[in-house]
Parts: sequence; structure tokens; C-alpha cells
Amino acid sequence: MFSITPIERYRLRKERWLRYAVSIGGVSVILAITLIFFYLLYIVLPLFSSAEVKISTQYPLSDRSLYLGVEEQGSMAVRITESGELVFFNVNDGKIVLQESLNLPTAVSTITSSLPNIIALGLDNGQALVMRYHFDITYPNDLRTVTPRLEYPFGVAIMDIDPNHQRLTQLAIQINDES
Repeated sequence: MFSITPIERYRLRKERWLRYAVSIGGVSVILAITLIFFYLLYIVLPLFSSAEVKISTQYPLSDRSLYLGVEEQGSMAVRITESGELVFFNVNDGKIVLQESLNLPTAVSTITSSLPNIIALGLDNGQALVMRYHFDITYPNDLRTVTPRLEYPFGVAIMDIDPNHQRLTQLAIQINDES
């Protein structure tokens, strides 16, 4: 008769448990890879569908906008109107935070922008006005607060660009730290 020693019995039991553990590990790896595949499919699938545009908010405007810029987090925006108004407003509700009249002598004929947040307005009489807007971010009482600020890198005075005072139709500007 054949008898099993206690050590052999221990080895057989250990072998059976390891076989189950390895099987469970293999199935777990296959399950994890399958879940990763479905996650990636879920993330990539919208790229193949058509785009939709939905109106989320509308603002009543009294004048046509010539320029629109938005703060990097999308909470505040700036717009320049046809009548020469510079308006900072909250994007969520359209509430005006700061409004400033640019007091332009004539109508704006062209507008251009450059980074960082530099705007040049070309006027009908050959003059131009250069301005830069900022959104200062502060955290009083751990609450994010955006404060708009407007500055004029070349002064508030309007610059003469065309000596013949003809309407500006094209305008370009580039400002950096050195020039």
C-alpha cells in the first residue's frame, strides 16, 4: 500500500493553492487589460461623433463687438464695441465688472491683437491706440477673485501712424520685454 507522508501532503496542498492563485492572477490581468481597453474606447469614441454647439448663455448687447478676449479659466471676458467702449464682464451671468469709454476721435477701422493680451485699434483718421488688458487673480479667504485691469504701454495718447490721416485698414503690433 502506498502512503503519503505529512511533508508530501503539505506540498500537495501548497501546490493546489498556488495553482488557484496563479489562475486568479492570470484572470485578473486579462480582466484589467479588458477594462483598460473599454476605458480607452470610452475616451476616444467621442472623437468620431459629430460636434454639437449649444447656446448656454445669451447677453443683451447694445453695440456690435469688434474684439472679444476671455480669461484663461473662462470666468471673465473683455470686449471692445463699435462705439469705443471697453467692457469687462462675467461670462456666467453677463454682469459688467468694469466699463471704460476709450474716447476715440473717430470710428475704429481695424483691430489687431498680440500676446500677451495686447490690442491695437486703428482709426479712420490714421491714428492708433495701443492697450493691454490683464486679469489679476487673487485668493482672499481662499476664494478666487478676478480683477480686470487696463494699461496703455505707450501712454493714453493716441499715436499718429499715417501722416496723411488716411483710414488704417491693416495694422500689426508685437511687444515683448525688450521692444
